Amino acid sequence: MKCVKCRDERVIWTSDTFGFAVCRPCPICNKHGQAVQKEIEMFKDQVKSNATKTSKKE
Repeated sequence: MKCVKCRDERVIWTSDTFGFAVCRPCPICNKHGQAVQKEIEMFKDQVKSNATKTSKKE
């Protein structure tokens, strides 16, 4: 499922009070960065498991 607001990029660009572009977590699918933290943890686990598999082959 694609997020309507960020199109699964997990961030949105908004303007601050001075008119500068600011990157913020998507309020719909990535509230307070929680979704990205979960994805990073899953990625780290995959890397660790792949590293142990390759070390066992050698």
